[in-house]
Amino acid sequence: MNPVLPMVHVRHAIIALNLTATKTEDGIVRFIAKGHISAIASKEMSSTVKAAEEHLAAARSFLLELLKNNRISHEQYVEVLGLLRLRYGAYLTKTGKMTFEQNVYNSGLAVVAAFLKDVKDSIEQHDSPGAKVDIPACLRPAMKLPSDALIVQVDSAKKKVQAPKEADKALTLDEANSWDQAAKRKGFKVGVIVAMKKSESKRMDGIWKIRTIGAQIELDELDSFKDSLLYAKIEFTDFLKQWALYGGDVSTGITGEWTIPVLSHAADVEVAKAKLFGELHAVIKSNEDPPISSIIIPTFKPFGLRVKRDVKKGEIVIYPIPLSVSHITTKFSDSAAEIISPLIDPATGDHVKFYIPSAPKPPTDDAQAWKENQCVTPWGWVVEDDSASLQKKTFSQDGFCIPYLENNKAMKKFSKLTVSKGTLKRKADQL
Repeated sequence: MNPVLPMVHVRHAIIALNLTATKTEDGIVRFIAKGHISAIASKEMSSTVKAAEEHLAAARSFLLELLKNNRISHEQYVEVLGLLRLRYGAYLTKTGKMTFEQNVYNSGLAVVAAFLKDVKDSIEQHDSPGAKVDIPACLRPAMKLPSDALIVQVDSAKKKVQAPKEADKALTLDEANSWDQAAKRKGFKVGVIVAMKKSESKRMDGIWKIRTIGAQIELDELDSFKDSLLYAKIEFTDFLKQWALYGGDVSTGITGEWTIPVLSHAADVEVAKAKLFGELHAVIKSNEDPPISSIIIPTFKPFGLRVKRDVKKGEIVIYPIPLSVSHITTKFSDSAAEIISPLIDPATGDHVKFYIPSAPKPPTDDAQAWKENQCVTPWGWVVEDDSASLQKKTFSQDGFCIPYLENNKAMKKFSKLTVSKGTLKRKADQL
């Protein structure tokens, strides 16, 4: 009797596929079942499994040669081989609809065709000279197939199989590495221009440029008149479903003074608010060293902020920072930071004053549990006290008179940040 072939590479593919499961029962991952393995071990699947073993072994050797000759990086080697094993394992077990790609390949060669495309993309991306490596003979027939040679499984009534529930879908072996490839297959990569599909009910307007690709897609809005002020994060799966490449023309950025005359004073105010928002965040970006989060920590008992470690005079500077342009108002508030703008109110002849109120307290003191729209705006959280550790000062930034708080003495670990009583409840002419 012939000994049973070990099928090492097929086993690796099945293990790789099972490792991507998200569904658990009693703390144990459930994805590949005993029935899947029994089906692969049947006589009917014998030739298919042998071909898979040959393809997987040859593909691994091919990638190792490419890595040895510096045609691809180690990270690319891990990523491409992992994707190949995942797809081949899904093809053999007929679970393609449960993978993160939700693709059903109609043959082993179709899987290899997708693999060869990934190899080609990786070589181009790595862009390093090296000795040429021939594609193994058993993989060459796949070169005649399109890399997207997929079919959609249908039932006896010729209807599409319903997509599995989100909890039953598989993730990639290494999500951080596979996101880039998965996005690239949809045409998305860093730097391309995208727009949200018009069919989405909660649609974001405008056109955006992809900043980074990962578990979340980071986007910068494109604006002809100014550098991007708006920035967004979209969950990876939501982005692939709801966004598309932008096919229209992109306007050339307008340089120089873009605050052109507008139709009304109200419009002038909105332009000044947007400009102030940009100025404030530019100041923080260029001067927050070390980051304020490394010096102070939020505390809910009592209301206020505390220093995280010993600091010397001048090491803590706190600015009033709004979460969005809409948080900058012209309505006076005792607890808000008041900023005098260079804009003149034609009705009174006085400078327009903007106010930045403090953000509401997050529901928990565990910063890791905060949502993206929850944060601490330190200006509004500093406690008023007779023994002040901070002084209120002002500086001019592009015509805006911006207040800030700075410690006036050395502060010990976990000392409360305080200002003199009355300084935050100022009259209109105190600034």
